[in-house]
Amino acid sequence: MSSDYVAVVKQHILDRDTFLQATFTKHQQGESAPYIKVIIRPIVIKSEYLLQLEFHSTNKVIHKNLKFVEIADRLNELLVAFKNIYIKTRTTDIRVQITKKGKAIISEQRSLGQQELNLAHDRHKPRLIAANEHPEYLKAIGFMTPDGAIKASMQGKFKQVNEFLKNIEQTGELKRLSTPIHIVDCGCGNAQLTFSTYYYLNYVLNLPTYLTGVDINAQCMSKHDGTAKNMGWDKINFEVNNIINFTPATTPQIVLALHACDTATDDAIAQAIKWQSNLIFSVPCCHNNLQIQLDRHSYPTLFEPVCQHGILKERLADILTDTFRSLLLNILGYKVSVVEFISSEHTAKNIMIRAIKSQGSFDRTNSLDRYKHLKQFWHVQPYLEQLLLSNSLLESEL
Repeated sequence: MSSDYVAVVKQHILDRDTFLQATFTKHQQGESAPYIKVIIRPIVIKSEYLLQLEFHSTNKVIHKNLKFVEIADRLNELLVAFKNIYIKTRTTDIRVQITKKGKAIISEQRSLGQQELNLAHDRHKPRLIAANEHPEYLKAIGFMTPDGAIKASMQGKFKQVNEFLKNIEQTGELKRLSTPIHIVDCGCGNAQLTFSTYYYLNYVLNLPTYLTGVDINAQCMSKHDGTAKNMGWDKINFEVNNIINFTPATTPQIVLALHACDTATDDAIAQAIKWQSNLIFSVPCCHNNLQIQLDRHSYPTLFEPVCQHGILKERLADILTDTFRSLLLNILGYKVSVVEFISSEHTAKNIMIRAIKSQGSFDRTNSLDRYKHLKQFWHVQPYLEQLLLSNSLLESEL
């Protein structure tokens, strides 16, 4: 194996003035390691220059900070273990790829503009709602302590809310909606997403927005109405009702559902379709209904090895349920993407169904055929289909 690339990699990583980050991926042939990716970046702690190694395995990330003089052995290990290396410096991007025959292919490209060197130890991704910019609202909804810090117990939830809002904004659809925007949050529960969405659209994006939270918990709804009144927010209200029975005063352009349990997610999606809402953002929770249907029949022979394990059978039901939901939305005129909206370290239920209503005509034949075949294969009738049929929103041919 050529040693030329070793010198190139070391030269750039050990250059204190220009090195920004190095990423090692894909094991070389015949090599193995307990991690699938390693990222190296420079940091400064107590005025000492260090290199932080971030080891990624399938279920966790480990950080290790090494002094500059300690990095040589680690680099040698990484260079032997991995075949793809990407190095970013202030002026250049360097890619190294090791072929099956052990040949190193090196390419360099000038960066677009000189990159800034950030040596901060704790690097936080910018959030749409920053803790230091919105203290009163964050205190009011229980995210923040009286002295202005995000509660330790709420760190995960705070991140979830920010990532949820990011997914709403990244669609690029908000600017296309007529104002005032009307939103319904189905199964709003503690309403931290409800209040955050209201606050973000009205006071950060300056988009006049009315929002209604719906939940069956009367005590919570009364409490949230009091919070809104104390904050002087007169465009947000809370209704005590089942999702499927709720009738909004004004048809909502956006429907939200964060962790609505089992068929409550289907209720929210069915209502959004009935209201012809422009945008639907749903993060499902449990999926018991389809699991019960699957257990009524013998599993297809091909899937028996999967279904003999409880956890795999449960996740299979989760995947099938959300696949059926996505196909039904496609059939009824929505462009759908299913995304992991946040890392599983914050919540195991981290899959978002994001649907945008199509503005023109489209061919639904492919989605319709796939839906029928999937139903027939598993001998089930998804609950969302039942709801749509009962409201005459879907053709009986399914």
